[in-house]
Amino acid sequence: MNNGYISLHRSIFDNWVWKDTPFSYGQAWIDLLLLANYEDGKMLYRDKLIETKRGCVYRSISWLANRWKWSRNKTRHFLGLLESDSMITIESTTQGTTITIVKYGFFQGRGTTESTTESTTESTTSETTRGQRKDISNKNNKDNKLNNSIGRFTPPALADVQSYFKEKGISDPKEPEKFIDFYTSKGWMVGKNKMKDWKAAVRNWIKGIDKTKVKQNGFNSFENQRSYDNDELERLLVANQ
Repeated sequence: MNNGYISLHRSIFDNWVWKDTPFSYGQAWIDLLLLANYEDGKMLYRDKLIETKRGCVYRSISWLANRWKWSRNKTRHFLGLLESDSMITIESTTQGTTITIVKYGFFQGRGTTESTTESTTESTTSETTRGQRKDISNKNNKDNKLNNSIGRFTPPALADVQSYFKEKGISDPKEPEKFIDFYTSKGWMVGKNKMKDWKAAVRNWIKGIDKTKVKQNGFNSFENQRSYDNDELERLLVANQ
């Protein structure tokens, strides 16, 4: 949660959320980032054309106090806290107050113009790091797609196995339990391979049952009267895998 960037459009200035006052410290800090020039330029100040720098805010303390709905003392105190924490620098000149965002390029990492407060080396390192993160992200996405395309076997629930046995005409509740116990003990392996389709294994399991017909009350019943050799059954399953 502490890494990466979000895009925040300056149209938020017109949103009712941003207009809720007085500002919090966090809101005022984000406001300074939004007010800062995103590129070098020029502005008219008292009938004079002055050059403006990227990452700088050309606003007076009284202007900010009015915008944030703070007192001037609170505004000065807040700006002093930011300056003491090396987040901004403040310069008062005859042309007004200049607030420079330290490492402005870090907060606007997608910009192409280097901040006046950062070195070219730092910007290049930041771009390289983002490129590496993108490569890693792309690789992880490819791996995930590959894993999904291959598929991973998940052992079925007993209720699902019982339902499928009934669907195939086997109502003996012990048979699904035997099936699950047998393959659980083998780690859901069929021979030397991981099981791929448990329903196919159930069908082969049923085929491997030696149905012994026992006549009861005039009917043929094979429930609870079946015997089969597990080794022979597994050989059948491997052959049909």
